Amino acid sequence: MQPNQPIYENLKAALLEVGYSQAGLTEQLGSAAPVTRADLNTTLLRTSEATPLNCLIRLFHLGVEVPEDLGTAALPAKLLSDMTDQGWLRLEQESIQASVAISVIDEYHFFSDSFNKLAGGDASSFVLPGNTQAGRRLKQIMLAQQGSRALDMCCGCGVHAVLLSDYYEQVVAADISPVALDYARLNAAFNGKSNITFIQSDFFADLAEQRFDHIVCNPPFVLGPEQVFDYRDNPLPLDELCAQLIQRASAHLAEGGYLQMPCEWTEVSGETWRERVDGWFNNSDCDAFVLRGSPLTPGDYVALRSSDLTGPGLHSTAGLQRWLDYFAEHSVLAVHPALLTLRKRTGANWVHYQSVGPFPDGDLGAAVQQGIEACDTAAALQSDQALLQATLRVNPQAELEQNFVREEQQWAPARALLKLPGPLQRPVEADMAVLAFLNNLDGTLSCEQAIRTFAEASRADTARLQVQLLPVMRLLISNRLLLIKSITS
Repeated sequence: MQPNQPIYENLKAALLEVGYSQAGLTEQLGSAAPVTRADLNTTLLRTSEATPLNCLIRLFHLGVEVPEDLGTAALPAKLLSDMTDQGWLRLEQESIQASVAISVIDEYHFFSDSFNKLAGGDASSFVLPGNTQAGRRLKQIMLAQQGSRALDMCCGCGVHAVLLSDYYEQVVAADISPVALDYARLNAAFNGKSNITFIQSDFFADLAEQRFDHIVCNPPFVLGPEQVFDYRDNPLPLDELCAQLIQRASAHLAEGGYLQMPCEWTEVSGETWRERVDGWFNNSDCDAFVLRGSPLTPGDYVALRSSDLTGPGLHSTAGLQRWLDYFAEHSVLAVHPALLTLRKRTGANWVHYQSVGPFPDGDLGAAVQQGIEACDTAAALQSDQALLQATLRVNPQAELEQNFVREEQQWAPARALLKLPGPLQRPVEADMAVLAFLNNLDGTLSCEQAIRTFAEASRADTARLQVQLLPVMRLLISNRLLLIKSITS
């Protein structure tokens, strides 16, 4: 069906009027995210009253049919008619059924396949709703910056292409699935975006020598023995797909351009996870800022992924065992989830891993940008001489948290933590001597002068203090607890 902008504008206004928005879904359900199987019955109970919003939630958010008499009584006649004409609703056996899902992200509405498709024979080509966990994680880390060209690789229904279009003059949405591209076109038109073009491509194969300032990619990274769903399951052994995407993306990044994507890697017997993943970035001509989640054992990973939208073969006992056997055959000890940000940069590149445990909620883009800037500072001060000549100051947002224990009838300091507010900030433990030294870093002295001054005040050996304090300063710089004021070359 050809885009019909006037009808789309009217339909969007009608959806908003009845409360089918991110705020409306959050108020009604507690979240606009997809509903899990475990929460389905509770959500059905919450939407049992036949209001326009509840009918739309059941149809487009849950994929549940609504009795025709209740639906026609609750839904505005014009909205019901227009959605039926567009093919998004249909009447069958005295019930109203949705042929699409509609997810809401920020002020945008996104169409994708209805969950009913999973019960049919063409479920392998299912086009996922745009607000699933991996998609939300990618949105969390996306850098908000202006630019010329951006690429949404493995675009699916085009969520990230629409989000990128707010910042870039031209956005390319690429996917191997023609059905996904049809949804991406629909969502661009429905949300009034005219600066997005669409390319059917097997990853980067059909992009020739195009280069971009920003590439986001939500690839089919799930590790398993077979490809049940095109959108989800990795077609290559273990984590090879993510490794190849990183190597190939570099050729399509402009200098200073970014690649951002969620991924998973395996930790295998006889090799540390760091040794395995470091190889992904070798010769990529990119700096890498890696947010690493909590690792999962093979058993925990299979339990987690089997609760996703999986086919009946992998839900069976034999299917789950086949998954575990696959990991055992490849000597997999753990699976590590991660969010990657790579930046194309000529010169000696750095790699920074930051363990975040459970991924925090909220916007992480600004925190990722700050982390990259801190890594740039640490790289610029890699030599001892460069660090000694630099002028540093304590971050004015730094906080000191101290714990005391009772010793000999008085309170004695036991632990001191320096930390910054923010979702990705890690506390750094510091002893009293380090805290005293930091008072000298006020932006007026070079590190060499500050160490000399502190050595004289504490009657310590300057050379020994220098050996002890330089690694501490580098740690504090990488965590943004120390900021650089100037570098003397």
